[in-house]
Amino acid sequence: MAWSRSPSSSSGATEEWQRPLGESEFAFHSFSHTGVGDMFLHLSFLAPPTLLNPQRVQLAWAALLLRHPLLLSSVHVHANDELAPSPSFRFVPPTNVQELLVAAQKRLIFSKCTKNEFVHQYMNGSPRIVGDDTICHLTIAQSQSSTDACRSAHAVPGLFPAGVNGHVSPSQSQDDVSRPPSTPDNRSSYDLFLCAPHFSGDALPLHQSAHDLLALLAAPRSLDALEHELQALAGQWDWRLPYPVEALLPPPPSSRLARAAAQVNYLQSQAREVGGHVLPRQQRGPMRTVLLERGFTPEQTKRILARCKKQGVSANHAVFALVDVAWANMLETGFDLPIMNYTALSLRPYLTYPSAQLEKQMSYWFVALTYFNIVLPSFLPVTCAEHFPASTFWERARAARDQIAGITRSRFLIHRARMMGAQRAERAGWKPVPAPPAVPMPSEDGIPVQSHLPLLPPSSDALTAISPRKEPVPSKALMGISLMGNLDKVYLADQYPDIKLLDVATASRQKAGGILFLAHTFAGRMWLHMAYDENGFEEGSMERFWDEVGRAADAMFIGQ
Repeated sequence: MAWSRSPSSSSGATEEWQRPLGESEFAFHSFSHTGVGDMFLHLSFLAPPTLLNPQRVQLAWAALLLRHPLLLSSVHVHANDELAPSPSFRFVPPTNVQELLVAAQKRLIFSKCTKNEFVHQYMNGSPRIVGDDTICHLTIAQSQSSTDACRSAHAVPGLFPAGVNGHVSPSQSQDDVSRPPSTPDNRSSYDLFLCAPHFSGDALPLHQSAHDLLALLAAPRSLDALEHELQALAGQWDWRLPYPVEALLPPPPSSRLARAAAQVNYLQSQAREVGGHVLPRQQRGPMRTVLLERGFTPEQTKRILARCKKQGVSANHAVFALVDVAWANMLETGFDLPIMNYTALSLRPYLTYPSAQLEKQMSYWFVALTYFNIVLPSFLPVTCAEHFPASTFWERARAARDQIAGITRSRFLIHRARMMGAQRAERAGWKPVPAPPAVPMPSEDGIPVQSHLPLLPPSSDALTAISPRKEPVPSKALMGISLMGNLDKVYLADQYPDIKLLDVATASRQKAGGILFLAHTFAGRMWLHMAYDENGFEEGSMERFWDEVGRAADAMFIGQ
C-alpha cells in the first residue's frame, strides 16, 4: 500500500503519486457518494481582525495543506481486471508556491454564515462541499449573518491576484470580510468550519488541523519559507503522504496456532455482543439532520469531573451510563435484554512505522479507527416515580470502564482491528488485488505459512461451532457514541495567546434514520451533542430521549 510515483499526465506537472485505498478507507468511501460520513468541525473563537486577514488565512491554510498533501489529492475510481471498483488516491504536487496558494484558495471560503445555517446546509444540502475531487474545505465565517449570505459565500483574492482564479463579488469587499463585528477588547467573533469526507481521516486529524491552523495564524510562514519547503519535497513526497492504517499496524502473527487463537477470540468477542434495543425508526419525510447540544458551565464541569474521579471513572465512562439510563427511563418493556452501544477506538497509539524519519514526517491525515460495543443492563431499580439510585448510575459507568479496559488491554486488540477492518471492507465490496506468490516462511510452531497472508475473520458458521446456543440471541446496537475526551490536550491555547477559544463541535453527515451521540470537554467545559435525522424516527421520540439525557445529567452530574 505504498505510494507509487510516475510522470504526470497533467499539463505543467512533473510528477504524480498514487496508491490504492486501504480497507478502512474503502469501507468509508463505498457509501460516500451520497455524502454519508462527510465530517465537519466547527470552532468558534475571538481574535483580532488582523489575524484573520484573508491573505494571512490563505497563507496559513496553504502551509497546512503542504504539511498534509492528502488534502490536496483526489480519488479516482476505475475497474480492475475483475471489473470491481478500485479507488485510488491521486496526488499531483504543486510545482511552485503560487500553484499552492491557488489550490488553497479553491478550498477556502469567507462567509457570513451562522453556525446553524452552515450545519443545516452541510448536513442536508446539495451539492456537497467535499468529495472525491475536493477532499477538504475551510470556511471562515462571521457570526452575524443571514441565510442568503451563507449561500452566496465566495473566495477572496490571493496573494498573487494575477495567478488566482477568483474575484471579490460586488456585494462584499475584501475589507468587509476582514472586519467582522468586534468585541470590547478589540477582538472579533469568528466561526471556523473544517470539512472532509470520512475516508480521508477521522475526528482527531480534524481537531489537530484546527489547532495547527490557529498556530499558523499566530505565527505565519513566509512565502520564501513555503517555496523552500515545496522545492525540498520534490520527488520526496512519499515521506509525507500517509500510508493506510493497515500498513502501519503490527504484522499479523506468523504462527498458525496464533492466527487460529486470534480468530477464535474474534468470534468469542462477537458472541458477547448482546443487545436487544433499537431506536423507533420511522421515515416520516426527507432526511433532515439536526444537531442538538448541551454545554455545562466551567463550575458544573469541575463538579462533574470531581464526581467521576470520586467514583473511579472518567467522564467518557459516565456518558455510556448516561445514555443507558436515559433510554431505560423510556422503556415500558424489554428490561430483560441489555442495551448495546458501539463506539470507536483510535489505533494511533498502537501503530508501528517503518522508520523514525517516516513517523516524524508523515501526515496524520488518515483513518485510524476500530470499533467495539459496550453492553449494559436496561433495567432500573426504581425507588420512586421519577428517580433511580445514583449507585445504579455509577455502577453502570464502572461496568463501561471495565469493558473498555478489557478491550484496550487485550493482546488480541490489533488482530481484532485487522479482522474487523477486513470484514467491513468485504461487506462494502472490497476486492483486494492478489498478492504475488511468496516463499513459505517457517512459523513459530514449525508449520510453514505465507508471510504475506492477511489475517481474515472466520466464517459466520464458525461462531456456531465454538459457541452453540439453544436459542438465537439478538445483537442490535442502539446508537453510536463518539467520545473525544479532553480536547484541551489538543488545543494548546498558549500557542495563540491573542485568540480566545469558545466552543467546538464535530459531527458527520448521517444516512436516513441515522444518529450519533457525541461528548467532549473543551475550554474547561463539558459538551454533549446529538446529530440525528429528525424525520427518521417516531415523532417526538428522539426529543424525549434528549430530554431524558438532560434530566439524567442534571440528577447524576450536577444534582445535589
